[in-house]
Amino acid sequence: MAALGFQGVSAAMAKLEKHKLLVLGSITETKRRIVRHVLNDLVKNSPQWSGNLASQWYVEVHGKKGSYRPIAGYSAQRTRDEAYSMGDDPAVSQTLAREYVTIDEIRWNSKVQISNYAPYADQVEKGIGPEGTQGIRPENILASYGAVAMVGYVSVKYNNLRYLRGLAI
Repeated sequence: MAALGFQGVSAAMAKLEKHKLLVLGSITETKRRIVRHVLNDLVKNSPQWSGNLASQWYVEVHGKKGSYRPIAGYSAQRTRDEAYSMGDDPAVSQTLAREYVTIDEIRWNSKVQISNYAPYADQVEKGIGPEGTQGIRPENILASYGAVAMVGYVSVKYNNLRYLRGLAI
């Protein structure tokens, strides 16, 4: 009787499985890195008056949803002297710290969405202040974009494959 053993095939398959896991891990890390960049741009470039708008960004993954949670002491009625500008803390640091935990839950095949639950986020995206109270101040407009740099800016920036390729490395 002639027989052929396949001992090498089992070892090769195990090696391929190991490489598959390494590739999926690499894809997962790339996806997390891109989501971090998108979130950073959204939060840091959100116009601020009180910090409430920048605080309303949530990474949604695995059924985890955000909701509108006004910051402590939120009021649109602040004086210009006490108003924040885009990129100011504490809203930026607190929001990023809160959402980085969720980003760590992302897997290579996770469906991810980033949402802002401030009831006036759409108005601000169009250049109108909360509840029509005031226009967007110049310090809250990204000069290189010429407008409010939230969803529109991020969509243009991250739909560029060349830019995304640079983040994947």
